[in-house]
Amino acid sequence: MNRSRRTLDRIGGPYAITWTAFWVTYALNLVTHFAGNPGLDAPVLTRLVLVTLSQVAIWLVLLAGRALFLRGVAERPRPFMTLLLFALAGIVRGFVIGVGLVYVGADSSPQFAYRGLAGLFTISTVLTVTAIAVNATREHESRLSTLLASNAALREARSQMTAVIDERNEAAVERIRAELLKEFEALDPEHPAESVSILQRAASDTVRPLSHDLASTVPSWSPTGTVPVSPAINWPLVFDLASRGRPLRPLATGIAMALISFVFVTVFFGPAAGLLLTADALFGCWILLAAGNALLARVLPGRPIQARIIAVTVVGLGAGAIVGFGAFALAQGSVTGQWTWFGSTVITGAMAWLLTIGRAVDEQQGFDEASLAAAVGSLRWEVARVGQVQWHQQQALSRALHGPIQSAVTAAAIRLDGAARSGADTTSLMEQTRDQLREALSLLGDEQASLTTMTGTLTSLREAWRGVCRVDDTASPAVIDALDADELCRSCVGEVLTEAVSNAVRHGGATVIDLTIELGDNVVHIEVRDDGTGGDANASPGLGTRILTECSTQWHRGATGGGHVLTASLPIAR
Repeated sequence: MNRSRRTLDRIGGPYAITWTAFWVTYALNLVTHFAGNPGLDAPVLTRLVLVTLSQVAIWLVLLAGRALFLRGVAERPRPFMTLLLFALAGIVRGFVIGVGLVYVGADSSPQFAYRGLAGLFTISTVLTVTAIAVNATREHESRLSTLLASNAALREARSQMTAVIDERNEAAVERIRAELLKEFEALDPEHPAESVSILQRAASDTVRPLSHDLASTVPSWSPTGTVPVSPAINWPLVFDLASRGRPLRPLATGIAMALISFVFVTVFFGPAAGLLLTADALFGCWILLAAGNALLARVLPGRPIQARIIAVTVVGLGAGAIVGFGAFALAQGSVTGQWTWFGSTVITGAMAWLLTIGRAVDEQQGFDEASLAAAVGSLRWEVARVGQVQWHQQQALSRALHGPIQSAVTAAAIRLDGAARSGADTTSLMEQTRDQLREALSLLGDEQASLTTMTGTLTSLREAWRGVCRVDDTASPAVIDALDADELCRSCVGEVLTEAVSNAVRHGGATVIDLTIELGDNVVHIEVRDDGTGGDANASPGLGTRILTECSTQWHRGATGGGHVLTASLPIAR
């Protein structure tokens, strides 16, 4: 997004009309009223009441406009509608001041044209600058809060997942042991045929389903969802950021001051002098604040925040005082000249600060978000790595059940069946069988069946689908070596590829699949391209989706010109 678009979005954003804007506008409303109406015959208290009433009118217009026309601006900013509301509020302010002054006898005419135009240029400019500054600050803090919430959620996920892995595996092992021991205790030497049936049933109806159940029901834990926040502005931090380096925005401040002063100086000093004083406001602020930036760049470093804030304020007020001196001199020191000088000084200082805040937040935003995004990325890597541990350990239990345990049960059934058929005494064999099966179960929790190499996994995939689908793979020796050195990642990569190929063939009717594995910075990038239809897009997420969600840092699946592609990045230890 370019700077102009971002500025417009901030003008029309969700924080354009806030209490911060109310008080800033109120303060400058007071200054512009007294500076723009010198010599009025009305008590100061009366004029304060009139300004307060005009401020209430401004806010009623803005609140009504927000309720009617600015709904949903958080999703879709409406800068031009917001600017129209600002303009209308400024005009209404002028009308209220004019009517009020006539009512209290301080002026013979409401001067609607002058006061309406003055309100249009001054109040709408102040509201616009304030909206930019407040939206920039709120936007920055909202993004930081979101990133911090993600950071905290990922830390919680990592902590929770790490804490429950052993507990879940122990629970799974105990459940399996309990079910199988119950079957084994039912073995009866007096009824060898029934014992053989028990063992055969245990192998086919208990061990095998449990192994598949373990493989397909990997325990998962999701971090707590975060709720969008509306953070309060951290003003000490904002002013700290806004008083570093070259903080001021000379051109933007000059434009704002030219808009604010244009109507007033034209009415009071005439068109020619008014044009000269408007140019003085524009170019004077631009040049003086640019020089002030150069000075501040030398003065601010190493100073405490209070000193830096004072320095920036003095430069802003000083530039306004020098620019306003032109009107003072032109008015030959009259009351009009004095109030113009005062107004130029105060309003320039205020505009300089408001615009400086927006600039400072913009500069800091990129740095803060990049730092937090890097931290979030690192945590995502760790959480996915913990997910790999879960999958690997759960798959190890599944393989142990499917391999050694099932083999032990099947072999015991065969031996017992042979003894029973031969008419031999099965009592001692039965006890021996029980002991062997108990021993096999006792090793279940420590079982770490060796996994095939990455090359073996790719070869198995090609052979498994030979005659049905052509599976080609591309993987450099470096990535093969890295995966062979990381059993966790290799296990998960194998599962992802197996599921991806199976789904592409079974659900998408693929006939050609290309697998690409590349090594990145602490991650392995996988790409699976096929010529299939992709299957049912509305189907419920399956095992492949779960392993991708739990064991990858990011993944994507979508259609291509001639088929479908799956990409994923999985953490790897290097």
